[in-house]
Amino acid sequence: MFNSSQSVRKLIGDKAGIPLIDKDNITAMPEVSLARSGPYIFDGAHRVDVGVLLPGTLQCLPIEAKMGTDRLSRNEFEKRFLQPCGTSHGGNRLTGSMISILEKKLPASAGEKIEVRSNGIIYQLTQEWILVVRKQVLSSWHARGTPSLSPNCKILTIEEIASAYGDYSAFNDLVGELFSADYYHQWFDEEVLQGKA
Repeated sequence: MFNSSQSVRKLIGDKAGIPLIDKDNITAMPEVSLARSGPYIFDGAHRVDVGVLLPGTLQCLPIEAKMGTDRLSRNEFEKRFLQPCGTSHGGNRLTGSMISILEKKLPASAGEKIEVRSNGIIYQLTQEWILVVRKQVLSSWHARGTPSLSPNCKILTIEEIASAYGDYSAFNDLVGELFSADYYHQWFDEEVLQGKA
C-alpha cells in the first residue's frame, strides 16, 4: 500500500513527523534485517516488518504490525513485547522482542543507534517508529489502558491505512495482485509437472 499510494505515504509520514511525499527513491521494504547496535549484532530472525527506506539520509522508519486481536491487552502486551532486551552468544548478540528493541530497551552499552541492512546498504533506524494494530485493539486500549510505549511510538490502525489507500474495491484489487502468483509452477519443477516424479 505504501509504495503505490501517496495518501498512505502522507498518513504514515504525518504520523511519524517525517515528510514522505515528494521525495525521490523512498520505498517500503518488507522484512528488513537488523544488523547491529553498538558492539552487538542481531541474529537473522530480528527483522522489521516493514522498513521505509530513506536513501537521501540513509535512515529507515520501522513499521511493526500486530494484526491479531488476542493476548493484546495492556498487561499481556507489556509482558510479551516490552521486557528488557538481553544478550546471548557470549554477550555478542542482542535478544528480545522487536518492540522492545524499537523502544530501546537495550543494554546501556548498546547505545541509541540501531542499524538495519537492505540490499547490502546500511540504514539507521529513526527514533520514531510506527505500530500498526487492529481498530478493535486500539479501542480496547483506549477503554482499558494503553501499553507503556514511549512517545517515539506512533500508533495507526490497519483500517486507517486501508481507508487511506482507497475503498474496499481498491483494497481487494491490491490483495488480489499480491496473491496472484502461480504457486504450482513456482513450487514444483518440470519433472513433477510432467508426471515423472
